[in-house]
Amino acid sequence: MIINHCIIVKWNRDEYVVSDLQEIKRIFDNVKSIAGVYDISYHENVIARDNRFDLMIKIKMEESSLLTYDQSIYHKEWKEKYSKYILKKAIFDYEEEK
Repeated sequence: MIINHCIIVKWNRDEYVVSDLQEIKRIFDNVKSIAGVYDISYHENVIARDNRFDLMIKIKMEESSLLTYDQSIYHKEWKEKYSKYILKKAIFDYEEEK
C-alpha cells in the first residue's frame, strides 16, 4: 500500500527563518534514497494565527518503508536538529488514492 506520511509542526519560536526550510529540505530530500520512498513535498502555512500549524512535510512512500524511514539517519538528524524548536507536532498517515 502507498501512503502519505504527514509531519505537521508548530514552531515554538516567533520567527521562522527561511534558511531553516532550506536545511529541512536538505535533510528530507535525502529520504528519497530510501527504497519505496517516491516523493516529498513541503507545505508552509499561509494564515498567521495562533491556532495554526506552521509546516507540513508529506512523504509519499510504501507502507513497508515507514520503519526504514523511522530508523534512518535522516529521521534522526531531523529530530536531533529540530525537536527543540517544535511546540506541537502531529503525524498523520493516509492511504494514497488509487
